[in-house]
Amino acid sequence: FYFPNGTYAINKTVTVENGATLLLDPHAEIMAVATMDVMFQFNNINHASASITSYDYINKHRFIDGGIFNANNMA
Repeated sequence: FYFPNGTYAINKTVTVENGATLLLDPHAEIMAVATMDVMFQFNNINHASASITSYDYINKHRFIDGGIFNANNMA
C-alpha cells in the first residue's frame, strides 16, 4: 500500500497482514488521534511484545518503509 505526502489520522490500531508492505512518502505522516495500546499490530502479534523469533519472522514477510509515525502521546 502506498501513502502519498499528507497526514493520515488513525483512531485504532492498524493490523498489517502477512506479506503486506506499507510504503510511505518521506513526508507522509501517520498520526494517532485516539488512545490505543500500539499504532501497528502484525498478524495479531503485538509488535511491542513479540518475541525475537516472531519479530524475525515478521521482518522477513512484510515491511514498512518511509514516512513519519506520530504516536501523539496516545499510543
